[in-house]
Amino acid sequence: MHIAFALLLVLLADTALAQAKDPCINAYDAELARIQGELVANRKGGGQEEDRKLMRMVHLQIKLAADKAEACQKEAKRVASGAPLPAPPGIEKQCNDRAGPKITELNRSYSGRQLSESDMRAFRQSQERLQEEIRECIRRGASPR
Repeated sequence: MHIAFALLLVLLADTALAQAKDPCINAYDAELARIQGELVANRKGGGQEEDRKLMRMVHLQIKLAADKAEACQKEAKRVASGAPLPAPPGIEKQCNDRAGPKITELNRSYSGRQLSESDMRAFRQSQERLQEEIRECIRRGASPR
């Protein structure tokens, strides 16, 4: 078990040195250093069962730190690319629901009759305008007007 302890310390140190330095990796390195410090402080030379528990805890902490760093890097790439923020959960349904009465009214006003070419064009333009309202609502996270 002492070999596993030493190997883990070496792994933590090598991982920290091998990564390119960016804010996400710096935070990850700081977290690894914290974990390593706790590992050294909590290592009491107990039995194998205590060592296993400690190693499981360290493994979970490293996994959480890696997941956090990965999420940080994905967000940094999204920001750098200029991609919009993802819509808040449920906003698409909310925008569609709020535009629903307008869509119903539009469909009702054009249904049940033979449409001329200009009526069809006006109907399509109105549909496109409502779709754009919904897209804009989703972009800004508010209801369509």
